[in-house]
Amino acid sequence: MYRRRMRGMHISKRALRKHFDPQQYFLEEIFEPRCYNICDMTWYLSYSPCWKCCDVIRDFLEEQTNVNIYIHVARLYYVNHPNNCRALRELNSLENVTIEAMEAEDYDYCRDTFIQRGVHCDFSPMRFQSEIQRNRVKLEDILQDLHL
Repeated sequence: MYRRRMRGMHISKRALRKHFDPQQYFLEEIFEPRCYNICDMTWYLSYSPCWKCCDVIRDFLEEQTNVNIYIHVARLYYVNHPNNCRALRELNSLENVTIEAMEAEDYDYCRDTFIQRGVHCDFSPMRFQSEIQRNRVKLEDILQDLHL
């Protein structure tokens, strides 16, 4: 099979490390409060935060009381692990945090917002609607402590 090398489709190692290194925390290293007004953040995450990440988010919010975070997750991260479930419940119980499993509209929004214009993307959340619903029910059960 003939494969043509595409130019401009790759990023440098430095850029990869700078922007995608999971050891860098947005909340600790990038976010800078600009004022004391209310700041609403909406996060679209591949996985729900683990217990360590929930602790980091909670600590951040204790310092930044003017920030509200709306977290939409596509998948649930190791929800068989009791610490992850406990931490999700504790984080969601904060007044300024909302955690939800993504719905079809969220997937459509992410596709329309984050995929380069003009690129054909045959991605339809309708193909995995049952999994979306399963994640929503499972997360609701976890947040209400009904999963055990």
